[in-house]
Amino acid sequence: CKVWKFDPKIGKKRDFNFPLHIVEDKQKFQVEGATLIIHHTPGHTTDHIVIFLEEDNALFSADCVLGEGTTVFEDLTEYLKSLQLILDLNPTTIFPGHGSVIKDPIVRVNNYIKHRLEREMELYNLINKSPSGSLSEEDIVNEMYKVIPNDYKKVALYIVKNHLAKLAKDGKVVLFEDKWRIKK
Repeated sequence: CKVWKFDPKIGKKRDFNFPLHIVEDKQKFQVEGATLIIHHTPGHTTDHIVIFLEEDNALFSADCVLGEGTTVFEDLTEYLKSLQLILDLNPTTIFPGHGSVIKDPIVRVNNYIKHRLEREMELYNLINKSPSGSLSEEDIVNEMYKVIPNDYKKVALYIVKNHLAKLAKDGKVVLFEDKWRIKK
């Protein structure tokens, strides 16, 4: 059995008990009637890829774009860039790793981008309007995700932390004594 994967050195170190065949960004695989192009799309994970089927203008999105809901991500900045790359490919169909086939991929990807940017702005405004001028990650989760079951709060915390990391990288917020505040 051959296992093809984007370079695992790019992502978290993993030990595999079998040989890997490494794929590269923009690498093409051609068989009769089909050209598959690998695109490195970090964000969900650092070593995430999508595969574009050139002849059908279709994209196999793995976990970057889902058939239902939105995905989790390790790096929001990279994830947004990857979503833009998908828009630039302009697929007519997306076959996600989970959920139903997406027949309106441009609308869906634009909605993903819009949702993430709205969440970022909501989070920023929440910190900015806080009476104390700062909030803990748990405070933010409890305010932004009031109606989700407690079982999902761990995922919400993970998402909030990644939004805060992007805002910090963008120079908009800082962490001070376990609380986030707007960078002046």
